[in-house]
Amino acid sequence: MKNKKNVLRISVFALALAALGACMNSGVWTPGERTVVIAAGGDDNANWKQKPVASLERARDIVREARAKGDAEKWTIAVEPGIYAIKSTFELTEKDVNTVYRGVPGKSVFSGGIKIEGWQDEGEGVWSAAVPGLAEGKVYFEQMFVDGKRVTRARWPKKQTDWKFGEVRKDFLNPESVRQVVITNGQKKVTCEQFVKAKEGDLSILDTVPESELRYATLVIHFHWDTARRIILGYDKATRELRVAGKTNKPWNPWRPTSLYFVENVRTAFTDPGEWFLDKAKGRVYYRPLPGEDMKKAVVQVPRNNLVELVKINGSKDLEFEGLVFEVSDEPRRPQEMNYNNFPLVYGEDVTKPGPTQSELGQAAARCSAMVLADNLSNSRFAKCLFRHTGEYGFWIRNACTNNVIESCTIEDVGAGGLRLCGFPNSPVTCRNTVRNCVIRHGGRLHAEGVGIWIGEGCDNVVTHNHIYDFYYTGISMGWCWHYFGKSFRNEVSWNLVENIGQAALADMGGIYTLGVQTGSKIVNNVFRGIDSYAYGGWGIYPDQGSQDLLIANNLVYDTKDGSFHQHYGKDNVVSNNIFAYSRLAQVCVTRKEKHVSALFKNNIVYWGGETNCFARYKADKVNAVWEKNLWWCEDGEPKFRKKTFKEWQALGRDVQGIVADPLFVDAKKRDFRFKSDEAYKKIGFVPFDFSKAGVEPGK
Repeated sequence: MKNKKNVLRISVFALALAALGACMNSGVWTPGERTVVIAAGGDDNANWKQKPVASLERARDIVREARAKGDAEKWTIAVEPGIYAIKSTFELTEKDVNTVYRGVPGKSVFSGGIKIEGWQDEGEGVWSAAVPGLAEGKVYFEQMFVDGKRVTRARWPKKQTDWKFGEVRKDFLNPESVRQVVITNGQKKVTCEQFVKAKEGDLSILDTVPESELRYATLVIHFHWDTARRIILGYDKATRELRVAGKTNKPWNPWRPTSLYFVENVRTAFTDPGEWFLDKAKGRVYYRPLPGEDMKKAVVQVPRNNLVELVKINGSKDLEFEGLVFEVSDEPRRPQEMNYNNFPLVYGEDVTKPGPTQSELGQAAARCSAMVLADNLSNSRFAKCLFRHTGEYGFWIRNACTNNVIESCTIEDVGAGGLRLCGFPNSPVTCRNTVRNCVIRHGGRLHAEGVGIWIGEGCDNVVTHNHIYDFYYTGISMGWCWHYFGKSFRNEVSWNLVENIGQAALADMGGIYTLGVQTGSKIVNNVFRGIDSYAYGGWGIYPDQGSQDLLIANNLVYDTKDGSFHQHYGKDNVVSNNIFAYSRLAQVCVTRKEKHVSALFKNNIVYWGGETNCFARYKADKVNAVWEKNLWWCEDGEPKFRKKTFKEWQALGRDVQGIVADPLFVDAKKRDFRFKSDEAYKKIGFVPFDFSKAGVEPGK
């Protein structure tokens, strides 16, 4: 009997130990030798070998302490599922090397947001919550996310969600006129005021809005390839003029009557589900829930003021980031933007406090930063990470970064653009980095001029097998030197699928856009489709000013507005073995005639139909280019080359070995560009390529 009692006691003790062990090891990872675990219930003051820590900073410092003692082995920082608040930028330096940061994909979340809680039902479909510090000018935000989705700041005209390729947008207005007044004191410029005059009835929604409230509304204006955000200083309903102030209009790209604009954070426009309005005077935010949203349970986040970079890396190497989520970053008041032309003088308020933004960030939103920013980073890898809900760019591998890989990541719902590689002219060169199998989507939500993937001045970088879509400006941009300068050499853009770009919201953009000398760089095996603009310039492949020494081959480009291919001006670019189809206005465009050879255009298939049967636009019939063995076909009539027939075109010495023939696609009208027969294309030396492989590779 005694032995049985002892056995029973031992069994109970063993079960208790097992239960304790199961409790301690209930997470995905267990703390241990060179493995630091971060968990929601962690304790930064506890023994990290026995219990998870609570923060990235503590985990990083544990590894730093080991490095200081001479430990050079690989460490792992394992992040349990949960949402972890980032209250200030997390920084890694040359002290931080040979470390893996690993999470559970989609579940290990680092957020730069703060929660808005305490929602009250105001009736008639409206809920509100107090925002501590808003009325006092300590807090302000222009983005809000409900249950992981960006919701619409109340705007006029209403945001359009059903736009289709080829349509005119309904969610913008055109000014009747625009003007600016430069106010001077003697010879000295004091400030610059700008006026947008609305067409009759367009802004009657503002007639009853007091000026004190308009100061927290925003004018957003699109002018060709730029956008500007301006605080509204006043609205005169008699003259129908909005008054703003700030940066002087650029002579080469001013605001025009053809520009597009809307106003947001307007109480009288706060009418539909999914919209929100910020009332500074009352210190409250108002929201109309969408069907199915329960504001008693909803997770509502807004960015922390001035927290743009959640992670900043400078000098690290041999790092791995896998399965992590980074979300919610700010788009702050930038001193330069707020102070243009003495703006505080006319605004009459302290612009160093949080408040509505002024911004004009330039082509490609060049003056933006990113949620994750890296300099001097080498031999590192980001895999299966998610970057979302940003105020500016998602991720930037910037200066002096080498041999890094970004793969199988998603960058989505970004305020400006998706991913940036390299820096600007005169920056340390970034080279030998690879971006592959990434999905980059839903861009330009605050700064429409953001780019899907931007490659600045760097060399030997590879961007391959990515899917980029739903942006209002260019899909991929490469090079950042105008005219025949630059050091963007030997970069490769291949096997990418770029679609639904421009969306008739900006102008002068391309599925891919290049600038400056590109010696050894190549654009190959990509698909560009659905490129549209509100004015001119919805092009597929767009070598702009000074683009030189590019190989452009084996690309499928179709459904563009102005042309599948457009070269503004450039030198010695080879354009071969591409399929260009179904541009609305013309098929191939070249703008500037130069003494040197602009391009060699050979072995391409150019196909079009409908009322547009014109091949050439701008000066494509006059430039010094070599046209060699191309196939031309128009579904609905004889091809025209700037009002010339093909024989007249050949009589000028152009494409004398080219042919007019049906290429025999399987079903071009349904956009099936496979071939039924090789009868036609083999006559020009065209070599079929498998464009179905463009985009993210299966299983990646």
